[in-house]
Amino acid sequence: MNEPVWQPGQTLGPWERPDEFRLVEHIASGGEGELWKAVRQNRYGHEQFHAVKVLHSKFCATEEDLRAWTARWNDSFHDVLQIHHVRGLVRSDVVEGPQPHPEGRPAKDRGLYLIGAWANDASRLDDWARDCTASPAERLRVLVGLCEIVDDLHREGWVHRDISAGNVMVDSAGNVLLIDLTFLWRLNRAITVPIATAGYADAEAKGALPTTGKDRRAVGVLARVLLLPHQSIHPDEELSDVAAAAPGRLAGAGYSDAVIDCLMEVLGEQGGTRARPLTEWGRRLVDLVGAEPDRRQTCLAIAVDAHDRPVAVTGGDTGLRWYVSAGAEGSPADPLPAQPGGPRTARDLALVRDGLGRLVAAAVDDAGVLWAGTASDNDDNDDGGAWRPHLAEGARGVAALVSPRGETLLWTATPGGLALLTLSAEGYAPRGHTVPTAPGSRVLGATWDAHGLPAVLVTGADGVWHWTWPPGAAEPHRAQVCRVPAVDGSLALNRSWGELEAWVLGEDGVEYHLTRHHSGSAWVVLNDRTATGGCTTLHSVHQGIVRVHAGPAGVTLTMDSSAPRVEQDLDTGEAGPLALHQARDGAVQVAAVVDGEPRCWTESWSQDWVRVELRAL
Repeated sequence: MNEPVWQPGQTLGPWERPDEFRLVEHIASGGEGELWKAVRQNRYGHEQFHAVKVLHSKFCATEEDLRAWTARWNDSFHDVLQIHHVRGLVRSDVVEGPQPHPEGRPAKDRGLYLIGAWANDASRLDDWARDCTASPAERLRVLVGLCEIVDDLHREGWVHRDISAGNVMVDSAGNVLLIDLTFLWRLNRAITVPIATAGYADAEAKGALPTTGKDRRAVGVLARVLLLPHQSIHPDEELSDVAAAAPGRLAGAGYSDAVIDCLMEVLGEQGGTRARPLTEWGRRLVDLVGAEPDRRQTCLAIAVDAHDRPVAVTGGDTGLRWYVSAGAEGSPADPLPAQPGGPRTARDLALVRDGLGRLVAAAVDDAGVLWAGTASDNDDNDDGGAWRPHLAEGARGVAALVSPRGETLLWTATPGGLALLTLSAEGYAPRGHTVPTAPGSRVLGATWDAHGLPAVLVTGADGVWHWTWPPGAAEPHRAQVCRVPAVDGSLALNRSWGELEAWVLGEDGVEYHLTRHHSGSAWVVLNDRTATGGCTTLHSVHQGIVRVHAGPAGVTLTMDSSAPRVEQDLDTGEAGPLALHQARDGAVQVAAVVDGEPRCWTESWSQDWVRVELRAL
């Protein structure tokens, strides 16, 4: 958003009452002027808020210019009076007076204003979406409200022509208001003043008849804003750029092809030519998004605190949420990575304890930025920990291990290749090392192999690969796990035999269970089957391996070790993201999102599995 010319605290009004309105908050800047929230005190001393559009001073430079703008704004004011059956339109009065000025010192330069009602606690749509903690489907109900307004406007023979995030306001109850009606125009009237709205609408031709398609595609852009609230529309972006980038960004955030196709019906190049009502489309988009997994908790990681109690973090399109053992009174035993300044969204997570015993969280946000957050290292939390953004751009997947030296090792796939980032426990600048990989690669997991070397599971266009990082400066080498690219996967060392095991969910809809001998022979498929839904995570234990599956039928655990094999159903509710961790005392912690809430189980000294209640921080 452009920096405003005027400042909060300045006043404006008609010539006879030049200090009647005081500017409170800048809302948006556009081609005509600036939109502000302003306050007026009535004769009883009560404050009333208003939406005020301040015409750019360059359009008031001459008497001729001012008269022309006054006439045009007056025409739009009277046009709005002709619309009788469209709710949600904010009508504005045209006021001429001095330019905004310090109170009590009215300027001599002339100004022109549109002054309308302000909905209490309303925000511009993009700000509202960023601050909203509701699910995407719930956020999109605002879109349906906007679609109803625009459809009604079109049925009465009018088009708005300047729909954007700055011209749509949403209050705390989800009510929608369409403001700034100065470009409102009859569908059967030739355009006299063309307008283009960066990122939302292309330029019009003077003398041409307006179409509803311009409004329709702008609504499509706002649907994309509601689905990806933390990926802003850049002021310099063209509508074609926004539309071209939308499918990839939505897919990167985990939205299905069905959702993407539905959005592109309106946002796409042909979206403006389709005459179907927007409201029907908006409701269909809500239904499709509502049928998908809750985007507020799409990833999960778990570790333990200083007393070996579980600490879990979930991530999604509303950021991170931390959970600790409900039995832990007061603050957690060790401070968590600071919440302020961290990622606003997360699609991949990892959580470890570094060489100083501090929690380190790594997250990839919906824009593909890799973040790392390190907890405070003192009980008073004076330093608040720190988040480091932009460790990598275009990141896909993240895995973390802690080296014998106490360093945090992070792997992610970027457009430049597979990247290893080393974070020292002492806080030195991260060190990076990148090796080429296939296009579209993604990191699925990491573990230590039988030789004490990091092993990383990576999928790409050329299948799934296991990368091994030798010590020192030696280049990593890789071995193919399977030829089918993966949707998901996990890797762990089976300490019973010293063999690596992998679980891979292939793009062909088949689950593969594979193993590789420590001698370095090829990967071998132990079994494969048609996928039944859900995911499987593997984790090494002291004398074997544990495998946990989470899916529609619940959470099921299998442990192979020197003791008799353990098979147990931990939960029967529908389960989603899954994470495992082994504490220093050898107990395994399992965490899964079940029926929309994180749940945790731990292994007792008698090798029974018990539920650990979690509480959100």
